Amino acid sequence: MATVSRAKVYNEGGHILKPGDIVPVKFVAVIGHADDFAVYMGIPEQSDGEIASYGDKVGEDVGRAVAPYCSHLDYRH
Repeated sequence: MATVSRAKVYNEGGHILKPGDIVPVKFVAVIGHADDFAVYMGIPEQSDGEIASYGDKVGEDVGRAVAPYCSHLDYRH
């Protein structure tokens, strides 16, 4: 099992991954002004602000799993 950076996968393509490889990611929860939240994913080298502005938005199931402290809020789709 090897750790492969998400940037390397992005630059070289998914074909470099093998079963069991680990690709580290970073999640950032953003709480809105309408009692809602969303979670964005990026690479660990990005700042929280960069991920919040330019990261990939994850689905509600993943968002709720990685940000359980936001369970009382609606998920922003």
